[in-house]
Amino acid sequence: MALQQHPLSAAFPAMPDADIESLADDIRKHGLREPGVLFEDKVLDGWHRYVACERAGVKFRSTELNGEDPVSFVLSHNLHRRHLTASQRAAAIVAATNWRPHGDQKSRSAIVADRTTEEMAKEAEVSTRTIEYAKSAERAGLGKAVRDGKVTADRAAKIAKLPKAKREKALKEPKPPKEKRDPDAKLRAELIDVQGKYADLVEKHADLADTARALEDKLTAFENTDPDEQQQEIMKLQKRIVRLEGEIERLTRSRNDCQNKVNDLIRQVKIERKKHGG
Repeated sequence: MALQQHPLSAAFPAMPDADIESLADDIRKHGLREPGVLFEDKVLDGWHRYVACERAGVKFRSTELNGEDPVSFVLSHNLHRRHLTASQRAAAIVAATNWRPHGDQKSRSAIVADRTTEEMAKEAEVSTRTIEYAKSAERAGLGKAVRDGKVTADRAAKIAKLPKAKREKALKEPKPPKEKRDPDAKLRAELIDVQGKYADLVEKHADLADTARALEDKLTAFENTDPDEQQQEIMKLQKRIVRLEGEIERLTRSRNDCQNKVNDLIRQVKIERKKHGG
């Protein structure tokens, strides 16, 4: 008697036909290495092995699921073992969580507990937003399209808002073109920022130099007066000049470092533009 694929197994995309043929060839040569798992008299795990066995003319061996949560079982065996996109993982876990035993859409078995959006997102390693998109797609009957990689979860959620008559056409339309990436946008933004800092440093450096010169002139004027009367003020001015000279020296180094960074960023921008034909 021919077996059917369990709906929980069908929550994941089908293996390409060429891969099934390769699997069938391997089974012809070496036999079925790992038996499948049945639940509700349907193939819960090993559907592609079953199809390959049918093609190879080899008897399909299987065991029954023994008291485990079928949802947790199928997710643990498939969710991260296959090369699935984030949208496909989200679609799979949403479809599996929505499943009801024996097609009963009103109840859940005692061993199956509904997962929250946060729990599904964590298990599928996607954002909660992607899970919400996948839920919208599933409600609109677009879950299989997301599962098979025909459309992303977020685009399917947008299509789900269209009238039913327009959804099928929207699925067949090419994906909207992505905006042309500006390869040096980040570099240019950083360059503008650094250039602004450099201008501030230059201005501050000039102000400090003027202040230092004014203090030196004042000090010279004091030196021409009675030293006993002006000695304390002169010492204060000398200390202030020393501090200013130290600050000017630090600013000079910062200004030079900033100028070097500006030059380096300009070179990087030019390189990026050449790479992208700019």
